[in-house]
Amino acid sequence: MTATVYESALPLPRKGGRHSLASLVVDSTAVIQRLGSTVALLSAAESGLLV
Repeated sequence: MTATVYESALPLPRKGGRHSLASLVVDSTAVIQRLGSTVALLSAAESGLLV
């Protein structure tokens, strides 16, 4: 599940293309935020807060 979240949050460059440093920073931030919300949801589910 975590790998799927990571892959969907990080767009890959077109074939032969390269990410600029700025876009990598933005992409990394999006990945961290998405993983953080996923961890929060999993924690809530484990503690019985979600039905």
